Amino acid sequence: MKKNPKKEKPLSESDYTEYIENTDFGAQLSSGELVPVNLNFNLKAQDRLISIRLSSELIELLKQTAKKHKTKYQKLIRAILEENIVHYL
Repeated sequence: MKKNPKKEKPLSESDYTEYIENTDFGAQLSSGELVPVNLNFNLKAQDRLISIRLSSELIELLKQTAKKHKTKYQKLIRAILEENIVHYL
């Protein structure tokens, strides 16, 4: 009979913050994994506000991309989420 593997202890808030701030999540993606985003989107009414932590580099990339497509970066994030969630269902 196999023993149950030890469950990993959850990170403390400070360890989690350090992990998030020091991890380059962009380096974990390859260009083959990226999916084109339709920027001509019809956003549904937003009735919930969320807060997420993103790296400064990612936010800057989002802002540059949004500016290139003449939209706001938060709308771009919303469009990316709305269009790509189906890939994770």
